[in-house]
Amino acid sequence: MVALAGLLPTYIIRFSLLGIPINLFEILVITVFISAIWNKKSRHRLFSALRALPRSFTLFACLFLLSAVVSTLFSPVLRSSLGILKGWVVVPMLFGLLIHTADRKKVIHSLIMSGLVVALLGISQIDGFGRIQSIYDVPNSLALFLSPVFFIAFWVGMQQKNRFYQLASLIMLITIIWTQSFGAVVAIAGTALIGFLFTVRFPSPQLGRGLLARRREGEGRLGGIQYGLPLSALLLLMLFILIFAFFTLSGRIQYLVSPLIHQNTSNSATVRLQLWDIGVRLIQKNPILGIGLGQFEPAYQAELHALFATQANEASEAKSYKLIPEFVFRDPHNWIISFWLNVGVVGLVSFIGLNIVAIRRGGGRSATHQHATTLALISILIFGLFDTIYWKNDLSALWWLLTALSTKEQLIVD
Repeated sequence: MVALAGLLPTYIIRFSLLGIPINLFEILVITVFISAIWNKKSRHRLFSALRALPRSFTLFACLFLLSAVVSTLFSPVLRSSLGILKGWVVVPMLFGLLIHTADRKKVIHSLIMSGLVVALLGISQIDGFGRIQSIYDVPNSLALFLSPVFFIAFWVGMQQKNRFYQLASLIMLITIIWTQSFGAVVAIAGTALIGFLFTVRFPSPQLGRGLLARRREGEGRLGGIQYGLPLSALLLLMLFILIFAFFTLSGRIQYLVSPLIHQNTSNSATVRLQLWDIGVRLIQKNPILGIGLGQFEPAYQAELHALFATQANEASEAKSYKLIPEFVFRDPHNWIISFWLNVGVVGLVSFIGLNIVAIRRGGGRSATHQHATTLALISILIFGLFDTIYWKNDLSALWWLLTALSTKEQLIVD
């Protein structure tokens, strides 16, 4: 079970089994799950793990699964939606349940090792300022996988002074920077701020006079409070200055701001605006059930063609911004729109509920590893405001892994 966490990237090894498209990671998860059910001791651990889950988490998980099944049944392309139900919902949920029974520290170590290998393969592709993608098809997919794993390695490494994890997090960070993913930078910055707030202890009002007295005497600490900007915050500030400089030298900044400078110029940012706009239009047409699992691309293409036709036939423009002839997108690049369209309003609410339960439970613990997985989960949600964070084999499995570890009781297993 522990090894499964390190084998997430094996989903890229795809083939067919009895005419059914499948990948190596799915085969491994299904095999391990069947073996666990078959073995009496492992079966007992699985049922114990289920009983140990917070009731609210179990309820939201059942609602999420139900909404995915309903969206599949109402999908206009049943075969495609069934494949997504298998690979992005059912198998990842089974994987999360298996992880919930495993040793947390060993799972995290396995995941970090996987991230390190993927990062090193990415670093081997560095050639000047070109974007790297490692084993993935695009750089953003690499950044999406590495960003949460980086936070786990960084947090555990710094809190427990683990030099190996610190080095691994540095290698992953360099790789993330070379993907030149703006969403990754925003996710790292936002999560770093939240992580910093985890470690700050604020004074109570009763300490006010003592605080002023000690400051007048020149003392720098009181009750665990460091006056002035902490060293970690200064290091983060320096890091983001270096990232900004790198993005400027690579031309990434100029690319992102080009639509503001040159009219009729489009880039990934303006395309995202169009994706979000059409995504909202599709929600307005299908507010309850969405459009079905994995049906965004054809629905988006049909809506965009309709908008082009409207714009061509009417004297006034149909939109407040120029339509961009970009048609090939599998996801609206925003997790709120994406979940609403894929699994309907019930699926969206249940996904939000699952995240709230996991973050509250993980953030409320004192364990370093649980805080690390909670921060990783937060980084995914921040990243997901600009990109696809779930509807992909490794990302859906990674999300269920993080929620499983965040909700895991301290006494079970470790």
